[in-house]
Amino acid sequence: MMNIKVIRLIFVCAIMLCGITAQAASVYVGYCDGQLGDRGYSKTGSGTVSAAIIFPKAAITKYEGAKITAIRIGLITTDGISNVRGWIREDLESENLAEASLSSFTSGWNEVALSTPITISGNDSIAIGYSFDQSKSVKCMSVAGSDEKNGYWVAKDGSWQNRSDDYVGSLSVEIVLEGDNVPDTDLEILSFTADNEQVKYGDDFVVTCITRNSALKQLQDIVYSCYVNETLVGQTTVEKTMDYRDCDTISYTLNSEALSIGIGTPVKIIAKSAGDVKLDNDTAFVYMSTYTDTYTRKVLLEEFTSEFCSNCPRAIETIATVLSMGYEDKTVCVSHHSGYQNDWLTTEHDEGLEWFYGDDGTYAPAGMFDRTQNDAYGSEVPVFGIAYSDTYRPMLDVALEAPAFVKVEPTATYDENSRKLQISVSAEKMPIFDYQCPESRINIYIIEDSILAHSQAGYSSSTFRHRHVFRESLTGQWGTLMEWAGDSHTSQYETTLADEIDAKYVRVVAFISNYDANDRNNCKVYNSGEFELKSLSTSIHGIYSESKNVSRVEYYDMNGMRIMSPERGLYIKKTVFTDGSVDVDKMFLSNR
Repeated sequence: MMNIKVIRLIFVCAIMLCGITAQAASVYVGYCDGQLGDRGYSKTGSGTVSAAIIFPKAAITKYEGAKITAIRIGLITTDGISNVRGWIREDLESENLAEASLSSFTSGWNEVALSTPITISGNDSIAIGYSFDQSKSVKCMSVAGSDEKNGYWVAKDGSWQNRSDDYVGSLSVEIVLEGDNVPDTDLEILSFTADNEQVKYGDDFVVTCITRNSALKQLQDIVYSCYVNETLVGQTTVEKTMDYRDCDTISYTLNSEALSIGIGTPVKIIAKSAGDVKLDNDTAFVYMSTYTDTYTRKVLLEEFTSEFCSNCPRAIETIATVLSMGYEDKTVCVSHHSGYQNDWLTTEHDEGLEWFYGDDGTYAPAGMFDRTQNDAYGSEVPVFGIAYSDTYRPMLDVALEAPAFVKVEPTATYDENSRKLQISVSAEKMPIFDYQCPESRINIYIIEDSILAHSQAGYSSSTFRHRHVFRESLTGQWGTLMEWAGDSHTSQYETTLADEIDAKYVRVVAFISNYDANDRNNCKVYNSGEFELKSLSTSIHGIYSESKNVSRVEYYDMNGMRIMSPERGLYIKKTVFTDGSVDVDKMFLSNR
């Protein structure tokens, strides 16, 4: 018998309802779930500003035959705006199917009736929005609730922009629907999720279901039934009364021994309430996978930096300090000279990765762990600010906790005369990885270390050297789709190093990732690996011809004193060859 712990978390959604009438079959439909935002949004400059949401055909079909009788518009402020009117269109660019002007309006919800109700045909998408005039920027538009693909469109003087990827919610605008086919009772499952859809076999996992009363009539009591592979594992009755838009949450703690190893096992929840007449939204699934073994994870750290950033040397010191604490073999580091002011090392590829910042602006020093958003980083996007080691190290620990079901290992050969670099990549995966990432991509970077800075802000010495600098991608901006032969992959790449690149400081970085052009939080890196060209030679200094052998290597501090065992810091490195020649170089060591 499965050990089941039931956790009840009941809350009422924070909503503001204005002017609910006593009509029996009437509902409010929108993406914001009746919520108003905590702050206002705006468009800059004078002119006519419009904002809208779009309901695709699939979302509106279930209301076919119902009538749109009114529009609800949520505003944060009304100071500085005029001529507010709501409208309904077939799409953003078409003429209004219906329009209603607000003779008066206020902060909060404003409801205005349509002079002629519109019957939903269910055959087309519809756009619901409003427009207003402003003489200057006014932060009046409310955005709240869930993030939806078409939940926040905005325009000034007719030029539309989709701001749905801002991850701030959806526009506070709703339609009022009435009709015989609009249910007066409806218990709806809003979400059914697992705390981790890949769980180690034998460990517990938690599934959570959120329900809502989506119709005006009260609901009494809810019965939840949870199944694993169609076997009932838990049933709970929640005795409560739910008003319109009231929500309820229940969680089950289950043991993964009931799941199949390595594949997606369905976990189902059914929620029922007496009198509920709409049953197509009372069942939901989540698919769980288990594992017994994992590969060694190497976290991909991508740092955003710039020579014009006076705080970046501090961040570089933070990274070096944490790496020296035993993390050198657990991370693969790449620095992108972007996010602040571009410098002479910035590439178009670096600039393209600024997409991960979101729309609130870029900055440096900043970083990403495996291009993955995590609440522990204090950010709603993959990019976070790099502070000091006492905060940075725990974030790295969180990134390392993610199990790896794929591994990747690059190797390379280098021809010193032609400067051609030939790369071979081998990868392996476990069956669970196919479920985790159905369309995996391989990414190959050329990285150069120890590049002498032109002029680094925030660093007084002229000897500052940039670490693990991105130089080239051999697989495009977002990698190339992988071809697997069973659970194995091999591929080859070739490039010619530019003359300004010092081959003895070159590393090849390979990583496997997902890519979702519509979601910057769904581009996770699943594992990474690296290969240093200096490993091709027995020379400690770097890559030399076979006829030029190293006799000894000596290290000196910046005052000229010889150091027997250099640690982290800036040093002069003297390499003496058997033919009597000497090579002197300044370098920054970070215990890598």
